[in-house]
Amino acid sequence: MREPRPPQIPRRLTPAGKVERHIRHDGKYLSLEYGADALSMDDPDGVEDVDFERCRFVRTGFSGVVLHRAGFAECAFADADLANLRAFDSRMSNVRIMNARMTGMQLAEAGLRDLLVEGFGITIED
Repeated sequence: MREPRPPQIPRRLTPAGKVERHIRHDGKYLSLEYGADALSMDDPDGVEDVDFERCRFVRTGFSGVVLHRAGFAECAFADADLANLRAFDSRMSNVRIMNARMTGMQLAEAGLRDLLVEGFGITIED
């Protein structure tokens, strides 16, 4: 088995503003740095077809966010709150998650490739 490939993220990213922290249907979020703010959704039932590419999430709150067919490519999560994030039929590719809170996180029918999770304990249930 080979080691997961680390995400290729530019050193300098554009800080995510209020608009980028409010996740919308068909949203494309490229080369952004998210800070300690919580993300919000366009629709309380969840958002569909959202893509994050080359983004960094530092202490970002995803708690209660519901995503359908979301994509995370070349992304890094550090000290993020992923608790109760629900991502259905989604994918993560070349993603690194460090020291994140993941209690209750659901990745139903998700595709995971080159995912590196480190810095905490995890329980996986069927």
